[in-house]
Amino acid sequence: MKQWTVRVIPALALAAALGACSDSALAPEPRDAAAGVDANGAGSGLARAFLSVSAGLGFTCGTTLDGAAYCWGENGSGQLGTGDFDARAVPARVAGVPAALAASTGAAHACALTAAGEVYCWGDNSAGQLGDGTTSGSASPVRVRRPAGVRFVSVTTGAVHGCGLATDRATYCWGDNSAGQLGDGTLNGSSVPVRVQAPAGAVFRSVRSGDGAAHTCAVGAAGAAWCWGDNSYGQLGTGAAGAPSTVPVRVAGGVRFTAVAGSGLGHTCAVSTAAQAYCWGDNSNGQLGDGTTVPRPLPTAVLSTRRYASVETGWFHSCGSTFLSGAYCWGDANGGKLGNGTASGFTAAPVAVTASQGFGQMDPGADHSCARRVDGAAYCWGQGFSGQLGDGQSTNSAVPVRVANPGSTPAASRAAGAGRAQARDGVAEWCRARAARGAAVICA
Repeated sequence: MKQWTVRVIPALALAAALGACSDSALAPEPRDAAAGVDANGAGSGLARAFLSVSAGLGFTCGTTLDGAAYCWGENGSGQLGTGDFDARAVPARVAGVPAALAASTGAAHACALTAAGEVYCWGDNSAGQLGDGTTSGSASPVRVRRPAGVRFVSVTTGAVHGCGLATDRATYCWGDNSAGQLGDGTLNGSSVPVRVQAPAGAVFRSVRSGDGAAHTCAVGAAGAAWCWGDNSYGQLGTGAAGAPSTVPVRVAGGVRFTAVAGSGLGHTCAVSTAAQAYCWGDNSNGQLGDGTTVPRPLPTAVLSTRRYASVETGWFHSCGSTFLSGAYCWGDANGGKLGNGTASGFTAAPVAVTASQGFGQMDPGADHSCARRVDGAAYCWGQGFSGQLGDGQSTNSAVPVRVANPGSTPAASRAAGAGRAQARDGVAEWCRARAARGAAVICA
């Protein structure tokens, strides 16, 4: 669901940093994993430490220090990239992505950025969201047809579209454009990258979308935020909900941001230069974290005195990691995706994720959430019926559980009830969720 930027880090220095952390001091107690999985991660090696993790609709993907991409969970559209349509309850290797740096998940597809500046995508392609010039789905990675001379430094995925930021800071998007989320001034979808019409003088340093989003946002060099696409709930932050925008519009309110989060189904969050979390848009489940369920078309401060390092959005909930006090989530709690031990209702203010000291990069999805710990271990929580928690089981957990070691092959690696005929239609489910919230969409 989110955007990742190329950063060259000396391998030995990173390995030393990862190895300096103590599991006993930081780790939540893992539940028992399936046969063959070491629940404590012993013997995984630094090469298998996670660099990124991204939660989608019923599935998760991540990349590891050795340049491999892994996915697990729902696979009815081939979104695990394994060449088949069988769900997995532990990380399964994505074949054919060389030197993967980061992965990003949509509703039923995923993309990965490589060290060469290429983007590969796999899964559902009904709207051209794989970016390969076709609308044919693929259970194996296909290369996005980048324009001549373009090298990507980040990739982000929306529900059924994707975007990449190039070395020259131009932004390109592809896939569904029914709400203007490609930002090219039209409502015409594209199966190859098209250039976003950035405002004159605007230089984007990061671009974000999310696995439930039909909108895209960016932060400029001076801290201004820009959004484009669906605005049914005020998620563009312009001060009013209503018509979509097919080109970037500036987020109002005067707040300067360091980063904007991956966008939720109808809301957006960001971190200010003062390390304050802000959210805006749909608030029907308290996902803005301001203590109410009132929608906000302008950036509104999350109820917290903590300093946030990052904040991310799921479909109807949000999560953030703080500098000193662990991780927090707010919004829809069904299935346990807030990670605080509750599995129903919602909370309109941040609650602490259980045993989350050391959680850094976080990514909430549609019905579960995941985080990467500072030592490279990955944890997930929430709904797990398709194996999306990655611990070898197909059950929910309202507190974080450790993802099995990448490359492990437990006996229960294929999630229960995971045959293709029983799989969820991620794109259809996303469309129905938008329609239920009042968006002007027609679902098949």
